[in-house]
Amino acid sequence: MLAIPTSAKDFRSVNRIFGMIRRKAVAVSAVPIVRRLIVTDFSTDTQGGGTGIFSYIKNVTLSKEFLRLGYTIHIIAQGEFVRGAAASTLQLWVVLDSDEVLEFDARSVPSTITSTWAVEAYILVEATGASGTVRTFGSYSFRDGNNATPSSLTSIIVGGTGTVVSTTPNHLLQINARHGNANDLSYLRLLIVDIMQS
Repeated sequence: MLAIPTSAKDFRSVNRIFGMIRRKAVAVSAVPIVRRLIVTDFSTDTQGGGTGIFSYIKNVTLSKEFLRLGYTIHIIAQGEFVRGAAASTLQLWVVLDSDEVLEFDARSVPSTITSTWAVEAYILVEATGASGTVRTFGSYSFRDGNNATPSSLTSIIVGGTGTVVSTTPNHLLQINARHGNANDLSYLRLLIVDIMQS
C-alpha cells in the first residue's frame, strides 16, 4: 500500500512510483499492429480439376518495408473443401513468391462432403538482405461441416524452421494448395495479414 502523502517530499515519492508503474505498463504492452491487409469479399475463389500444386487467386503484396528485423507477419486464411471422391486430402503452403516458407502435411479430409479449413501462421524476420532469414510456424485445421458444432476436428501444428528469403524486393504472399483427387474443389474465402512490430 502507498502511504498517504502529507508533505511535498511525500508527493514527489508517490509521483516517482506512479512513473515507474507507467513505464512498466508500456514495457509489457501488446505488440502493435503496424498494418492490416485484408483480402476478402467472401466470394468463391474456386480451385480444382487436378492434383498439382496451385495458388489461390486471393493474395497480398507484401512491401519490403514490412520485412524488417524484428517484424512479425501474422496470417489468417480460411476456406472450404468439397470432396470429389470417397476419401481425399488437402495440403497447404504459405508462400512468399516462389519460396515455400511454411509447409503443412497433407491432411485427410473429414467424412462429410463439404468441410471447412483454417490456417494461422506467423513469419518472423530474423535477418535482412539478399540472403535474409525468416522463421515460421503455424497451425492448420479441418472441421466437419459448416455448422457451429462440428462433429470432428483434425489439426496440425508445424514450425520452427528457418528459410532464406531476400528481404530487398516486395513479395507476393499467397496460399498454395494440392488436392488429393482431381475432382476435388476448394475455396479460399478469407485472407487477413497483420504486420506486427516488436
